[in-house]
Amino acid sequence: MDVLCYSKDNKIVGVTKFSVKLHSAIFTSSYWGTCKMLKKTKDFYKTSLSIFGNDIEEFILDLKNIKTFLEEEYIVEIDILIDIVSKNDIFNIKFIGD
Repeated sequence: MDVLCYSKDNKIVGVTKFSVKLHSAIFTSSYWGTCKMLKKTKDFYKTSLSIFGNDIEEFILDLKNIKTFLEEEYIVEIDILIDIVSKNDIFNIKFIGD
C-alpha cells in the first residue's frame, strides 16, 4: 500500500510504502485490536483511506506502540513510516491500495 502525505495546501510532502509483509505482521499480532487508527488500515486493498489532524498523532502512537510486539525485521520499516508521517507539515495521510 502506498502512503502519501499531504500538506495543508494539498502538496505531496512525503511518500512511502506499507508493505504486505509489515501489514501481515501487524495484523497477526495480538496487539493490533487496541490500535484505533491502525485498525483503519486493516483492509489492505481499501482505497482512499485518509487520516487527518489529531488522528495522525494517534496513528503515529499506534505504530510506536505496536513495534514492541513485532519481530526485529519490521522495526526499520515502521521507523521509516513513522519518520515520514511525523513531519510537522503533514495535514493529511492517504493510504492507496496496490
